[in-house]
This record gives sequence, structure tokens and C-alpha cells, in this order.
Amino acid sequence: MTVLSAFAVAIAHAGSGLRDEIVDSFAVKPGGTLNFDSDLASVEITTSETNTLRAEFVREFKVSSAQEADALRQKLDVQMTKTDDNNVKVTVRWAGDRNDRELRKVHLSFRIAMPRKFDLDLRTVGSARIGDVDGTVKAVMRGGSIQLHNVTGPVTARTDGGSIGVRDVGGDLEATSNGGSVAAGRVNGKVMARANGGSVAIDEATDAIDARAAGGSVAAYISKQPRGDSKLIAEAGNVELRLPESIAINIDAACSAGRLSSDFSLYGHQEDDRLKGTINGGGPLVMVRASAGNIVIRK
Repeated sequence: MTVLSAFAVAIAHAGSGLRDEIVDSFAVKPGGTLNFDSDLASVEITTSETNTLRAEFVREFKVSSAQEADALRQKLDVQMTKTDDNNVKVTVRWAGDRNDRELRKVHLSFRIAMPRKFDLDLRTVGSARIGDVDGTVKAVMRGGSIQLHNVTGPVTARTDGGSIGVRDVGGDLEATSNGGSVAAGRVNGKVMARANGGSVAIDEATDAIDARAAGGSVAAYISKQPRGDSKLIAEAGNVELRLPESIAINIDAACSAGRLSSDFSLYGHQEDDRLKGTINGGGPLVMVRASAGNIVIRK
């Protein structure tokens, strides 16, 4: 079943009837929210200075007859609606079980163009590519990765089976990847990053970092004096931490099977594999651990 607005356009492909293309559009103003909640779909979202949200989806059925495709269409519920004056909701539901073998016969992909100044709340079983967003982003991906361009507000992202990549973030970043890596550009705030299957790379954070890589290395740069404690842990790789020369912190760093080096003068105790003390008079705690690699702390 498909429920769309009165302006939806369905493009029926002649021939097998195994593929549909449907387009819908909504008049919106900057400052709204797109809520995308899907049991199955890959998503590509582009943004621009526009007052229209346009959604196009393609559904393909990997079967041999139109009759089989029609039976699968009945199990797929797609709804695209404008929930109030300025918010749009896209919902995709599969009537069968997620382990249903027939689900493998359906491929669904969305291409959405929306205003740049729009919040995004995204949940899907698939992957996503997101353009620049002037707002907040919340995303949960089950079975795929997510790639985001620049986001002016905070970002919360979780993937179960893929990686997380984001360029610059104008607020705090909270990212958990179960099965891949986490990579970010400049984060104007705090970072919480978990890579349960890969590495963590943060080009720059202006506040504290809490990062753990269960299957790789951690590389990060804290560019300003943090307001809270930081923790960087690599369970299967190296930790490289860059800090400003004037930072005032308490440091506790140790590696189990590697070596430790630091560019900073320390008031405390330092060995080849352990460093503990204060830098520039002390401040918030920065704890660093590497279970199977080296630790490098540099200016």
C-alpha cells in the first residue's frame, strides 16, 4: 500500500511491472523537520535554498512475474505526509517479519531534496548519504553506513553494521558504530565516539572527547581548553592525541604492549609505557589507554 499526497506522481514502467518510481512534493518553509522512519530503504538527501521538499522513491522487485511483484507490493506500506504546517513524515513498513525471505526480493531507495535549514530525524534499515544540514541530525541505521556533510547543530548517530562519517559539526557529536569506524571533521563541542569494529578519527574538537575503538586506532585533536574530563581508548591499535601548547590538564596515559611519547613537560611520573601527572598546572583529567599499540601525545 502506498499513501501519498494529492500531488504525487507515479511513473509506471512498461514491461515487466517489476519496478516503480513515485515522486511526491510538499511546500515547506525552512525550519521544519523531516521524520524518516523505514523498515527497509537506502536514502540520499540533498539540500538547498528551497521552499519545497521533494521525495522520489524507487521500488524494485527481484521476481520473475508481475503477479509476484503485486503480492510483494501488498506487503509494503509507504506513506509520505505533511504532518503540520512545516513537517514531513515518511514511513515505510514491511508487513512480514524482518527475517522473511520475501524481504530479500524487495529493493527500496529514496532520493529526497529539502531545504538546507531543516532538522532530520532518520531511522532506516539501509545506508544514507546526507548533504549539508542547517539544523540538528538524529540518525539510526540498522544494516548500513551513514555519510553526512556539514551540520550546524548537534549530531546523534548510530549504525548497526556500518561506519559513520561526518564533516564539520556545529554542536556536540554522539556517534556509535557497531561494525565500522567513526570519522569526523571539526566538532564545535564535545565528542562521544564508539567504534565497535573500527577506528575513531576526530580532526578537531573544541571540548572534551570520550572515544573508544574496539577494532582499531584513535586519532584526535582537542583544540581548546576542555571543560570536562576526556577518555581515549584503543583496544587494538594506537592512540595519537594532539593538544594545544597552553592546555592545562591532568594526564593519565598507559599502554600495555607499546611505547609512549609526549611533547609536553610533565610534573609527575613518566616511563616508557606510563605517564601520569599534570601539564601546565593541571585541570580536567585526560585518560589515554592503548591495549595493543603505542601512544603519542603531541603539540
